[in-house]
Amino acid sequence: QKRMSQRDVFFLHFHELRLAGSQHSFAGNFGGERGSLEEQWAKGVRMFHFTVFSKGDDLVIGSTKEGDQVANHLPGNPLSFTLSEWLGKLREMGREVAGKHLPVVIFLDLKTEEMAKQIVSLKGGLSMVNWVVSSVFENDLFTPSDLET
Repeated sequence: QKRMSQRDVFFLHFHELRLAGSQHSFAGNFGGERGSLEEQWAKGVRMFHFTVFSKGDDLVIGSTKEGDQVANHLPGNPLSFTLSEWLGKLREMGREVAGKHLPVVIFLDLKTEEMAKQIVSLKGGLSMVNWVVSSVFENDLFTPSDLET
């Protein structure tokens, strides 16, 4: 199959894209060589996965609990465990090359029914998750109608 140029990619529909991704994007080199968010971005990763937990009035990330396997010590990663700071880092990297990169896909994993119930019970349900995402990315988000073919 012929490899497409970067220019050709911008004429594809969203459902036609194939994006490189990482699971537990926050984990750095734990269990592999994925590196910091900046290193993953430089390698072409555009699908990022975060496991989300509620902590009081905030959303935090980790593998099995807040901070678990989070490589916040790596240069190029936020120092905190808050979801908003990690999403903010992705937004910052995207803004540096605005209009010159593929769409970024973010998977927010509520992992178990118990964790999902924690999120749903937090400040009006999933509206809290939506609020965090939309407050970080503002007008940089695609809506479902933007992706229609």
